[in-house]
Amino acid sequence: MSNEIKTVLISSLVQDKRFQARTSLNDAVVQRYALNYQNNAPFPPVKVAMVKGAAVLVDGWHRVAALKSINRTTVEAEVFKATQSDAVWMAMMANLAHGLPLKTRERTSALRKALTAYIKAKRHRKGKELTSLKSYREIADDFDGQVRHTTIRNWMIADHPDIAELMGDKEGKYGDGGLQRNDEAADSFAATAHDAIENALAAFQGVTCPISRGNLITKMEAALQRMKDGGEWVIEAEDF
Repeated sequence: MSNEIKTVLISSLVQDKRFQARTSLNDAVVQRYALNYQNNAPFPPVKVAMVKGAAVLVDGWHRVAALKSINRTTVEAEVFKATQSDAVWMAMMANLAHGLPLKTRERTSALRKALTAYIKAKRHRKGKELTSLKSYREIADDFDGQVRHTTIRNWMIADHPDIAELMGDKEGKYGDGGLQRNDEAADSFAATAHDAIENALAAFQGVTCPISRGNLITKMEAALQRMKDGGEWVIEAEDF
C-alpha cells in the first residue's frame, strides 16, 4: 500500500459515519483547531483512503471541520488505496491511538467495529495462502495493546461465533486446573459485565461530592463481595 501526501479538496472527501468512532464531534476542539489553523500552526495531514475511487476520510474529522468553519477549501492529506474493510479498521485504530480520547462506550464500539473490519479484511489469517488462523494473543498484538486477548476472545464468541468455533480453545482457556470453557452466552455476559464496570468507573470520575463517592464505593465493595461469593473464579495470569 503506497501512500502519498497531497493537497485535496475538502468538498471531494466522503465523510461516512461508518468510518468514525465518535458519536459526535467536540465543538471546543473544532474551535481550537480553527484558531490554530488561522495562526498557521502545523498540523499532521489527515488520512484519506481511496475506496473504489471514493476519497474516504478515515482520520482527521475535527481538523476538516475546523477548516470548513474558517472557509478553507483544501487540506493536506496522506492518501492511499484500501478496501472498505481495511479503511474501517484503520479509521477505528486511528481514533483509538491518538487525538481526543474516546468515551468509554465509543471506545468499546470502536474496538468491536475494528475487530469486525479486521476479520472482513482477513487480517485474522496468516501464512502465504492465509490458511492458518492467528491466536487471540496474536490478534491482540495487532491491536497495539488496546485490548486484552481474553476480551477479543469474548467478542469473537459473541460477534463471530463461526470463526470462534474454528479457533476453538486456541490460547483461550481460563487458566489451569481443568476449568471448562464457558459457553457463548456466558462469554457474552462476561463482556457485558466488563463494559458495565468500565462505564461505571468512567462515570465515577465525574462525581465530586465526597458523600456520593463514599456511597458508591460502599455499593461497589458490596457488589464485589457478591461477585466473589457467587461461584468459582480464578485470576488469570498476566502476559509477560
